[in-house]
Amino acid sequence: MEAGQAAVAPAAPEPAAAPLVSAAPSRSTRGRAKVKEGSLLAERAAKEYVYVGVDLRRIVVVAAVLMGTLIALWLFFTTVDPFGIY
Repeated sequence: MEAGQAAVAPAAPEPAAAPLVSAAPSRSTRGRAKVKEGSLLAERAAKEYVYVGVDLRRIVVVAAVLMGTLIALWLFFTTVDPFGIY
């Protein structure tokens, strides 16, 4: 080193900034069990909750029948006009 120059120590690396988003999931999964597909528990759950799919299909069928009935009644009352409303 030359005279009059101070020795400069190499700068220590700065610590990495903390991530803004945590690695943990945003929602709590407490109370839920992870089940592998094809396991005995998964098969039992699939059999046990078959009624949910059946109930949803029935709800869709009932909703479709009600909507069809409403349209049919609307057409009947607007075209035939049995009470003289229109």
